[in-house]
Amino acid sequence: MKSFTILALALLVVSCRAPTSETPSSCPVPPIVLDAPVEFSLVQRTTTALPGSKGRVVVTIDDITKAQVRTALSWQDGTEIVTARSLRENDAVTFRAGGYTYKIKLKKLTNLLVGEDSARFELWPGTPEPAAPILLEGPVEFPLRQRTTAVLPGSDGKMVATIGDITRGQVMTTLSWHNGPHIVAPRSLRENDVVTFTAGNHRYRIKLTKLTNFLVGEDSATFRLWHATDERDDSPADRAVMGFSAEKDLLSLHYDHAPDKDDAHSAAADRTILESLYGTEWIEAHVVPVSGAYGKNAKQFNAQSDAVMDAAWGDCVEWLAAHTDRPNAVGELAERWIAVLQAGGDVWVKEGGQSDITEAAVKRIRSRLPDLDTPGRIHVVQHSRWNENQTTDTALAYTRRHTHYIKIRDANSYLNIEGGDRGFEKSAINHPNFKGAWKAAFEYYDPEERLDFSDTGELMHIVGLGEMGVDEFRRRFLDD
Repeated sequence: MKSFTILALALLVVSCRAPTSETPSSCPVPPIVLDAPVEFSLVQRTTTALPGSKGRVVVTIDDITKAQVRTALSWQDGTEIVTARSLRENDAVTFRAGGYTYKIKLKKLTNLLVGEDSARFELWPGTPEPAAPILLEGPVEFPLRQRTTAVLPGSDGKMVATIGDITRGQVMTTLSWHNGPHIVAPRSLRENDVVTFTAGNHRYRIKLTKLTNFLVGEDSATFRLWHATDERDDSPADRAVMGFSAEKDLLSLHYDHAPDKDDAHSAAADRTILESLYGTEWIEAHVVPVSGAYGKNAKQFNAQSDAVMDAAWGDCVEWLAAHTDRPNAVGELAERWIAVLQAGGDVWVKEGGQSDITEAAVKRIRSRLPDLDTPGRIHVVQHSRWNENQTTDTALAYTRRHTHYIKIRDANSYLNIEGGDRGFEKSAINHPNFKGAWKAAFEYYDPEERLDFSDTGELMHIVGLGEMGVDEFRRRFLDD
């Protein structure tokens, strides 16, 4: 390990310019300096500096309970690096700090009958990220024709922006490195939407300032790009586009279960993601699953899906049965949303079905809280044209008007496999934490016929996972 580290440092020295009075170093100073992986222990409910950070970066853990512990990383002044999340033994988190990428792993949790419980972590040396990939003297605007890709100004060809068709006042927008990996996964933007992103050791913002539709000729979008490293607070527009807050916000997970059975696979996948990222206690406080979120397809509801909802959610949160008692479900849903909205959080709807129940909840909220900015506080993510077509026309129009309605690319293109995937199925039904949900989902909808959790693409978009395919999902969440 030491020989590899020495070689990596030698290459870093060769590739980085030495600083002078005229030309500062192009490589940031690492906030954590390690020669090799190091292990350290931390008593529950305490904060300590990470090894090698000289106090610059700290880790905080909460109570150790139910074989997991809520863990957060931050700068010494309290600025968040990794949002607090629940970790189990062998869970690993990759994080960025000061232009470097690091990995930390929870190796062991110790519960004592007498004395303080503790957690043991392993921390790896960092690797430098590309420095200053975009050089700007000030904000710059640039146009982009629909269905084209162009180099971002100041990036020297390293980064590109791609947009799709301009339609219904919005355009699907992607930011990528020139060799393909996404920086900002595809998402639908409207005029004045802002996206904040980090590349190298720098933070940038890009704003869609104008959409131009021509009767004759190519439609185009105009963007404004600027350096935002010194700006500490995100604007409301940032929150609206990509700012899901695990600390404050609510996830409303909607499943129609009518008539396709793919919602079952999606429910199991949703539980897998959320428990892996945040833990069961977080789910109880921040998630409300809803079954029967249908529209024109109401008569095709599959009542057998209740068993899947019980298996996926019943042990940690009460899911709402809109098919059984729709008025009660709408009322409960509105109350949950209102509580979060009044506490300063936002609501994020994974619209795995139709928007009829969303419309009903928003109407009730707007009646109770007429001054609430619902288009800025309630975010609805939809990936399926079929779902939109099955939504009552007036409900779809109302939802689009009175929420921040985000249309992403159809996730069937990367989360749907006809004939299934035996390797995925084996990993899912043998997972120590999630096998119950996946077994119920597979009994309801045979994965050898089709493996389909395409609606989960909406959840991935909300929590910032991007367009993760089936293989990547299995490796990250189901394989040890």
